[in-house]
Order: sequence, then structure tokens, then C-alpha cells
Amino acid sequence: MLITDIKKQEKRNRYNIFIDKKYSFSLSDLELSLSGLSIGDEVTEKRIEKLKKESSEGKAKDKALRLLSFRPRSEKEIEKRLVEKGFGEKTIIETKKKLKTLNLLGDLEFAKSWIKNRITLRPTGKRRLFLELKEKGVKEEIIEKALEILDPDQEFKLALKEAQKKKERLKGLSKLELKQKITSFLARRGFSWEVIKKVFEELE
Repeated sequence: MLITDIKKQEKRNRYNIFIDKKYSFSLSDLELSLSGLSIGDEVTEKRIEKLKKESSEGKAKDKALRLLSFRPRSEKEIEKRLVEKGFGEKTIIETKKKLKTLNLLGDLEFAKSWIKNRITLRPTGKRRLFLELKEKGVKEEIIEKALEILDPDQEFKLALKEAQKKKERLKGLSKLELKQKITSFLARRGFSWEVIKKVFEELE
């Protein structure tokens, strides 16, 4: 089998490899450079399969890196998106392994990042944070470990601050109505009943 053409893709930094005048696979510029392929080279079926494997893993890694460039992702999120793109199980396993080696993927760091982000942008209690991370596919023991960065006093202060802001917007309500509204609000934000009770002790 003969490599009859190597063409650069128009919108991506990848090269299409043609064997016996038919498209076979694509490689990134780095993969192409490392492969040493040139037009006119003869290649065996075994080498073609190896190059196709490298091509698939390279595409999967590029896709994962694009996803991670927008925000941190859990391992399950990356896996799900790669499955949706048609990548096979072995390719996904290898891709996740490479990303972990580069410290670009890991559920504990993802969970900590998620918690810090939520605390900053939309203060949320441990109960809701736990459920959100579980939905992202993070294991319970990892979530529990990550939640250690949010100590009880900090969670209480977050709840109190949110309750005070809510109270300002609910002026004119009776004491009972105000308590019901704030209780419901804090519960939806994932704060425990113990924290909510402590908040009202402070507000009163």
C-alpha cells in the first residue's frame, strides 16, 4: 500500500492521509512529523492500524482539551461527550489516562473547583453541592473529601449573608411570611435545616 497524498485540512491543524488514492485517516501536524510519513512511502496494514489508533486518540484528546478550555469537567462528563462523538471505549480510556498524567483531569480537583466557583458566584449549601457533583458523575467519597474545603462556619456565614439580602428584598411581609420565604429560599439553595435554624437565631 502506497501513500499517494497528504493534504492539510482547511480549518484544522490536521493532515488527511491518502493511501492508494483513497482517504484513510488524519494526523495532527505533530503526529505527522513524528510518524515520518511522506508521499510515496509504502506502508503495511499493521502500521496503518497503529497510525489510525494514534489518529483517533489524538482527535479524542483535542476534543477533551477543547471542552476543558471552557471550564473544568468531571471524568464522567468528558467520557460522555467523547462517547457522543463516536469514540470507542479503548480510545476514551487512553485519553483520560493521558489527561490525568498531565494533571488536566481529576474528579477531586474538579469537585473543589466546582465548590469554589459556586460559593463565589451563587452561594450554595453542602447538600445541594453534593447533589450537583453527584449528577456530574463524581463518586460520593470524592465529593465528601472535596466538601471539606467548606467548613461549617463558612457555610453558615454564606447562608446568613444570602438570608440578609433576601430579607431586604422582602420588606413589608409579616414575620411569619418572611420566615417562610427565607426558609424556602435557603432550602432550595441546599442549606441544611440546622444551618437555616442558626441563621434565624442570628436574624432575630
